[in-house]
Amino acid sequence: MSRPETLFVHTLQFQRSEGKARPKKDTRRTQPKARQTLLAVGLAAILFIAFYEIYIFVISWKNLEVKDVQIACPDGTVKTSLAGMIRELRWGNVLLLDLRRVKARIESDPWVKEARLRKVFPSSVKIEITPRIPAALIRTDADTLIAEDGVELSKAGREEYPGLPLFVDQGLFRNDRREKIALAWDCLRSLSAEDRADVESLDLSEPLNVVLTFRSCPTRLLLGDDLFAQKITFFRENKDEMANAFGPPDYANLRIQGRIYFKPAGPKVKGRALGSPLARGYKPRASTAEVDPRAMPGAPAAAENAAIPEPNKERR
Repeated sequence: MSRPETLFVHTLQFQRSEGKARPKKDTRRTQPKARQTLLAVGLAAILFIAFYEIYIFVISWKNLEVKDVQIACPDGTVKTSLAGMIRELRWGNVLLLDLRRVKARIESDPWVKEARLRKVFPSSVKIEITPRIPAALIRTDADTLIAEDGVELSKAGREEYPGLPLFVDQGLFRNDRREKIALAWDCLRSLSAEDRADVESLDLSEPLNVVLTFRSCPTRLLLGDDLFAQKITFFRENKDEMANAFGPPDYANLRIQGRIYFKPAGPKVKGRALGSPLARGYKPRASTAEVDPRAMPGAPAAAENAAIPEPNKERR
């Protein structure tokens, strides 16, 4: 076998030249920074002036002035009233118009429940109105129309709105107004459409007690604060039997479920109504419990010492 040939490596050594090394100068020419800054500022000024001129032109262009305001409202009276208000408003340029400010101004009218506005370019505004609907009359210092949300609409006489129920309170709703009105709406909402249209008045003088009167029936119904429709149905199922036994009732207390406490409104004899001193506790034939009506709230004070005849006995 032959030996491999020996490889010889030559190393190169760096040697510094004699004397001091001279640094090389950068031969690239630098432009002045001031010239660049002035150029940028000039361009920015030109753009600003251009945008400013365009802005001034747009906001002063007569073609963008609001010339037409369209109102859509199902209530003609409310629409006519708003037309006068809208004529007094300064509309200006459609681009600069603050719709929230106009909306707040329109909704300050109690007859307006909601106003929806939108711009229609180039020079129109469309307004859609949801009006409040009178739902009842409330008797305070004067009879006033109110909507279901409790907002007072305007003064009105009972003869102008004979079909609306009347809310009354001996204290003229100075105390617990919100709670009493809410209770009245709970009562009305529980009734059928036919019964609701027949309601003449709701007396809310006593806390947590609705006293309802129908136009078709003069008997005042003391309903308490719940189960209104069920109690009215219960009264109607037993009304004829009570009337045959004692005559038409002046009022019927239905606050205890399954019981009717009533006062007959018989013909007057020598200055007093027959049976008027008695608050009779009437229990339907299906009931077996004995109840003393003198202990019932709402019973006349004259009944406290009176005997309580049974419904199946003859009246004296």
